[in-house]
Amino acid sequence: MHLRYRLVTLLTLCLCCVAAAAFAAKPTLTTEPIGTVTNIERIDLNTPNSTAAACKVGENGAPAILVDYFFPPQDEYLTLLDPASCAACPAPVLLLTTAHAFLNFRVACSMSVTVRIVGATQDASGCYMPDVNNVICPPVNYTLAPGAVGNFDFSMALPSGCCIDRPAFLSFTVNSFGTCPNTAAGRPRLITTGTCVPCRSWNFYPVGNEDELCSVGFPGNPIMNVDADCCQVTPTRPGSWGKVKTLYR
Repeated sequence: MHLRYRLVTLLTLCLCCVAAAAFAAKPTLTTEPIGTVTNIERIDLNTPNSTAAACKVGENGAPAILVDYFFPPQDEYLTLLDPASCAACPAPVLLLTTAHAFLNFRVACSMSVTVRIVGATQDASGCYMPDVNNVICPPVNYTLAPGAVGNFDFSMALPSGCCIDRPAFLSFTVNSFGTCPNTAAGRPRLITTGTCVPCRSWNFYPVGNEDELCSVGFPGNPIMNVDADCCQVTPTRPGSWGKVKTLYR
């Protein structure tokens, strides 16, 4: 009887520990001006299917603030992509080739991330919000390992034929810190603009948290964007679908 009681007690404690970990809070949002050292080194990961770029969609503002807020696993940051903002393409249909995320590394380390393109919904006020269940372009996994301290533009190739014809979101998920220290002095940081524009940047993380970043105190929008070219829609033939219909559903 006493043994059974001890086993039940031990199991209860274990479950409490798991629950506590699952509901652990985000780190306190801390910020630091990027200062006068604004050099951003580009690191290309994989080769995109097309190097042509008519425009960049997403957040393209000037780097201004470093933000400590990462909380893996499944710590997902999302940036609005609007095809209508690409004036170089005659029709609002874009071929997305390469995703970019601007990050600051305080130590030389590596961490695991995933990029994908997901859909968007719009509320009554006109605010766009990610629809993470509508996967437009499938996920691609990358390891970010700059090998040095500094500010970096990680350039990550997207799957071939990734076209959008309406607003969508670039999703950038931190899967784990990998070899990066999970400390206030060691975590990689987001690089943001100096002003936060609402309804453009979101953070989804476990236990159902869905935060619009301006509303939780972000000083600016995370600099995340996508190289885009004009997407040619293939004609619909018997037994087939047009290219955009195939890739955007």
